Amino acid sequence: MNILHYIPTTDKKSLQALFLKEMIEGERDGMASHIVIMEKGGEEKAPSSSDIDKLSPYSLMTISGHRQFKKIVDKIKPDVVHIHALWGLAAWLVFRWAEEERLPIVVSPYKALMKWNYGRRYALSKLPQLLFMQHYMLTRAAAIHAVTKQEFDTLHHVSWHPDVKSEKPWNDRIALVEYSKELADGHVDTERVGEEMSVLYRKVIDSNPFLLMNDEDREVENMLLAYGTSLDSGVPMSEVFLDGDGIKDKVTKLSPEHWRRILLHCADQGILQQVVGATEKLGVEIATPDVQGISRFRIEKELPFLETANPRIKVARMHQLDEDYTSYEAERTLCVMLLNTKYLYAKRILSRRNLADLYAAIRFGQYNEYMLENMLDEIGMKNFASRIFYILYKSMNLEEGFIPFDMLCDRRTKNIIKTLFKSNMQLSLIHI
Repeated sequence: MNILHYIPTTDKKSLQALFLKEMIEGERDGMASHIVIMEKGGEEKAPSSSDIDKLSPYSLMTISGHRQFKKIVDKIKPDVVHIHALWGLAAWLVFRWAEEERLPIVVSPYKALMKWNYGRRYALSKLPQLLFMQHYMLTRAAAIHAVTKQEFDTLHHVSWHPDVKSEKPWNDRIALVEYSKELADGHVDTERVGEEMSVLYRKVIDSNPFLLMNDEDREVENMLLAYGTSLDSGVPMSEVFLDGDGIKDKVTKLSPEHWRRILLHCADQGILQQVVGATEKLGVEIATPDVQGISRFRIEKELPFLETANPRIKVARMHQLDEDYTSYEAERTLCVMLLNTKYLYAKRILSRRNLADLYAAIRFGQYNEYMLENMLDEIGMKNFASRIFYILYKSMNLEEGFIPFDMLCDRRTKNIIKTLFKSNMQLSLIHI
C-alpha cells in the first residue's frame, strides 16, 4: 500500500505531525508513506519519512499547483490519499485534486469539529468555509478518521451549528484510531497505531475497488463478463465467438491484488457469479478471496433487477403497441428492458448486471429485428437503444451481426458513458 499524506503544518508540536510520526514509526511491512507539505515548512521539521515533496502555497489557486500534485501522484501512484486537515483552502484543493485523480481519500479533522473548536469564529470563518468546502470534504471522503473516542462520537452528530446535533451522520464511514499510549515498560504503542491505520487503509481500498482498477483490470473484467454471461445463456459454446485462450492468458497475468479489486467490483455490480463462472470454465486457477468476508464500509448503492414485464417509464404509445403487436412477445420484452434501462440510468442506479442481462437478451434472444426497430421507433426509444447497443458493442464485445439496427455514437452517447464511469461502472475503455 502506498499512502500519500498531505499535512498543512510541520510543527513538531501539532497534532497532525505527532500522529503522523507515530503512524510512520509503527508502519507494517508492505506499507509506504509519502508526505506532501507546504513549501514554507522546513523539510528537517517534517515527520520522518523516506519521501517528502513540497507544494508552493502561492500556486495553490493556479493550474501549477494542480500540476505539482499530479506529478507527485504519477510518481508514487498512491492507493490512498490521507488529508491531515479539515479547515483551510489548501486541504480542500488537495481533496479536489485527489478526486480528479480518482483516488480514495481519508480525512483526519484532528478535533476540528469538537464544539470548543467548531464554535470559534463560527459566523465569520467556520460557517462560510463549512458551506463552501468542509461539508463537501466530510460527505465525500472515503473515510473519516477520529483520534479520540469523544471525537468519534462527535463526528456521528456533526451539523451546520456547533450547538445542534444531527440525527444522522453526514458520513457514516468513521474509524477510530487513537494516539499512541504509554505502555508499562515506558515505551509507546506506535506499532498498534501503525497496525490499526494499515487496517483502515486496507478497508478503504477494498471499499473502493473501481477507483484503483487500471485499464488492464477493466479489460479483463469486460472479457470475463461477456464470457460468463454467454455461458449463463445456455447456448452451445460453438455459438459464442469469444477468444477463450486470449482471455485466459490475460487473466493469468493478473496479480492477486488486481484480481481482488476486480472481484470486489464485480460483487458491487452484481456480476460476481458470471465472472467467477467464466474463470472456472476457462480452467484458470486463481486464489479467489472470500469477498463476503472482507471488511468493507457499507455499500449504499442498490442493485435492482432489470424488469422484463412492465415498464417503469410511462409511455403514451405503450398501450397501442400491445394491441398492434400482440404476437411479438420477445420484441415487447426487449422494449420493456430498454425502457427500464433508461429508467435505472436516470435514477443513477443502473448496474453492470443490468447491462449484462440486456446483452444476453439481445445476443441470444430470438426476435424479429425489423419489428423490434419499428416498435422502439413508435415509443420514441430507438435513439436511446442505438446508444446502448454501441455501449454493449464496445464494452462487452457484442458482435455487429447481432445488433438489430445501426448504433449511435453522438454527444449523448458520450455523456451516458461518462456518467456511468463516474458512478463506478465499467466503461472507461470505450474510445469515443
